[in-house]
Amino acid sequence: MEELNSIVEDSLKKHAGISIRELNKTITQTLENRLSFSIILPISYKAAKKIFQKSYFQELLTLNHGNISKAAERAGLNRRQIHRICNGAGINSKEIRSQMLKPYNYLKENIQDIVEEKIETSKNSINEADRDKVYKKIPKIADNITEFIEERISPYDEAIIAFERHYFSEILKSTDKDTKKAAKIAGLSERQILRKIREFAIA
Repeated sequence: MEELNSIVEDSLKKHAGISIRELNKTITQTLENRLSFSIILPISYKAAKKIFQKSYFQELLTLNHGNISKAAERAGLNRRQIHRICNGAGINSKEIRSQMLKPYNYLKENIQDIVEEKIETSKNSINEADRDKVYKKIPKIADNITEFIEERISPYDEAIIAFERHYFSEILKSTDKDTKKAAKIAGLSERQILRKIREFAIA
């Protein structure tokens, strides 16, 4: 990250209260975990996992040009597993190859969205004129960050753990930690819910 544009860096730090280095850390975490947080609750565990899998493998294949072998390597799975999951989720790797943006552009678009969200959360502390200046610099900010961060997505086993931790935490929060209600929503037994509470140390 040593060669970042100093003008953009200074502007972002001054007007949004965060440096590109700090934002980079946020973005890396967000790109790895945001799939888990895109699922709208309440919804059963089975349905939520199906949505998560489809989102995960669509992104995985997009970042790897629809190449099953590269996607399998990055996910820590074998080709047969990738094919089976993609077929079950209705994902067509050939179609992704023919329609997708270049991974760099795909990643840049995601980063622009994240930068805008970050600035939006700080809008009350930024006057309108300064905010407009920062918004104009977002494409340059995204260019700088995209150049220096890895096109990364968590291995599948890590992604599933992140998804489950978030899912069960949110289900329990929505039911005020009532394990019977949580089990009913999730479509699981109360024993399974209690096991997940222990597994993820959900307070």
